[in-house]
Amino acid sequence: MDGRRSKGAQGSTARHASGQSSGTRNAGLWVVQRNGLWHIHGTLQTRNGAERIRESLGLPRGTPKRVAEQKAQALQAEYIQRAIHGDEAIYTFADAVQRYLDQRGLGKPKDWIDPEARFVGPLLRYFKTTPLAKLTTDDLRRYLERHCSHLQASSMRRVCATMGGIINGARAAGKIKLVPAIPRPRLPQRLVDKWLFPREVALLLDCFPSWFRTQAFFLFAQGRRPGESVKLRCEHLDLTPGRESYFLPTTKTGQPLKKPLRTETAELLRLLRAARTTQGHAWEGPVFWNSRGRPWADPQGRHGAGLDKVWKGGCVKAAAIVCRLARLRRSQGQADVAAELELRAEKVLGCTPHWGRHTFASHATAQGVDAKVLQGIVGWQSRASLDGYQHLHDTVLREALAGISVEGYATAGKDLRTPSAGLRHKNPAHVPARTAKTKRRQ
Repeated sequence: MDGRRSKGAQGSTARHASGQSSGTRNAGLWVVQRNGLWHIHGTLQTRNGAERIRESLGLPRGTPKRVAEQKAQALQAEYIQRAIHGDEAIYTFADAVQRYLDQRGLGKPKDWIDPEARFVGPLLRYFKTTPLAKLTTDDLRRYLERHCSHLQASSMRRVCATMGGIINGARAAGKIKLVPAIPRPRLPQRLVDKWLFPREVALLLDCFPSWFRTQAFFLFAQGRRPGESVKLRCEHLDLTPGRESYFLPTTKTGQPLKKPLRTETAELLRLLRAARTTQGHAWEGPVFWNSRGRPWADPQGRHGAGLDKVWKGGCVKAAAIVCRLARLRRSQGQADVAAELELRAEKVLGCTPHWGRHTFASHATAQGVDAKVLQGIVGWQSRASLDGYQHLHDTVLREALAGISVEGYATAGKDLRTPSAGLRHKNPAHVPARTAKTKRRQ
């Protein structure tokens, strides 16, 4: 008996030495030490059946067991709340922020600094562990009023975009179902004609690198979106003379699209194919490559910041040339011409890859192309979509105005009187009717 008691005491001592909790179980969960860390083990009964829990508490071996048990009780409360109410009840704003930053960091180098960090930090300090399902539009608006009232509208919209990315990312992961509306401030409307003159397009193409000119010409000459040019594949091109066309399996509207190619565009693509095959590359995969001789790529599915950077560099060079020409005209005493050139330089500087689509539609409209035909060439589904891309220059409007006949409006050689000429009363409506006595006096 004494030997058996001694053996039991040794077993109890061994259990205490290993860190296992004896008699302090909470709803089937207990804490143990394994591999130098405290763990929570056990089984939790839920509506869907028994759920086995095997999870590390993240506490080292030297942490007192009392602290480990307190953290285990907090985790147990989360498990029970999740079992009753689902993930929405325990998924906090901090969890959504962590997921958002992890997704943005995919494919980036280790030393990459997220530009959204300066917006995420204040958001995280304000909302902290607020359950994401309880977040409302009023809460977001209150944050903007308290912490972002000193920002400009454009910077405040970036904060709202970060909010939307965090919340929509959680919804895409299935953590929440209802998403609060983001109170985005409205920017002042600026009337900008997003198109360029043909000479400006030619100058811009000359300022682009040689390897990028074919893709830029494709945007201007075919009226395609930048993302569609990046996704265009060699096997979707038909460069047979007389049947030149391209095919897009998916577009912004989700519908496939097959449209004809211009003769000039097809000739440039043939030259590109010949150059690529001469270098030993197969004519397959994406048609347009970046400066490194690789297809454009971006983990977020967009056309990538690389294309925007190359485009911006060409716009800066073209705008500098126009500014030098403006200074030359001003030195020659042509102030009006110089002012117009300075405005055009500012416009060229703000050009984006999507302006190729606007430029194509505007030039086609100015040349008299029917709206229905233009809609079929580019692929707009409605006339309302086409109207947003048609921009008419003042020269076109003046030419159209000069062609409108007004021969029946006036007779040459006769003076035109105002409607109130010869009337004594200021208001013609109060002129008394002419009686027979008035006629005799006249």
